Amino acid sequence: MSSELTLRPFASGDEAAILRAHARVFTHVDPGYKPLSLEAWNWQYAKCPAGSRIALALGADGEVRGQYAGLRQEIRSSEGPAHFTQAIDSFNTRRANPGLSRTSSFVRAGEFFAKRFCGAAAELDQVVWGLAIPSVWRIGASRLGYEHVRTVNSLVARLGEITIGAVDSMTVEESAVCPGDIGALFELVAADRGAIAVRDRAWMDWRFSEHPIHDYSFGVVRQGGALRGVGVYRQGSFAGEQGGLVCDWLVQSADESARVALLAWFCARATASG
Repeated sequence: MSSELTLRPFASGDEAAILRAHARVFTHVDPGYKPLSLEAWNWQYAKCPAGSRIALALGADGEVRGQYAGLRQEIRSSEGPAHFTQAIDSFNTRRANPGLSRTSSFVRAGEFFAKRFCGAAAELDQVVWGLAIPSVWRIGASRLGYEHVRTVNSLVARLGEITIGAVDSMTVEESAVCPGDIGALFELVAADRGAIAVRDRAWMDWRFSEHPIHDYSFGVVRQGGALRGVGVYRQGSFAGEQGGLVCDWLVQSADESARVALLAWFCARATASG
């Protein structure tokens, strides 16, 4: 098998080759792997409101040998607007295709990604972040400049040990869709933060309401018609822990009443889910 590689950005028509490579690689590393459908791929990459980034390393036969990919996120910060990218689904097919050269197509694609998409200019991505598995972390740290931002990726609490506090007259309505006025709440919350990923209606609809696999519930806190808080819940697992997942949380830091009401809703939702 030829080790010749062509490096270029994603182009329309590459989807089938990407999905074939994705299945070859992740079948080897995940015993419970389920092939990614074209519908799920389109939702994740083509429909992401802030856009996506994909760098490919292609063999002479046109098949994908390596990919470095990510989802863009619009960021509001005290330094001005920016874009971060969450790196996901980056891989090297050499393990699935042992005849390939030892030159890592993952590294080659990652170098191309950084050169093409990353930098200080407004149209580029200022930060790329992700949750790398240990083998990818080792390669990324030695070849692509990976650094630790934090080592804690989740916080876990047992329901019986959570202190909620007194819940006043504020109530939480549950909905399958995001409230239409979430943009106004986001502006209030953003004012308290040095940097925050934008949660407008387009992003929240895409990320949760339109998800092709998982179902999410929105907890909506209002007072006098004004939106005070929004939380997003799903039953599932993360980092090996099974339970109720707090998938998003949007409350002003000083709004204790909305915070307590939303926490009580999360606990009640998790208890009802078993």
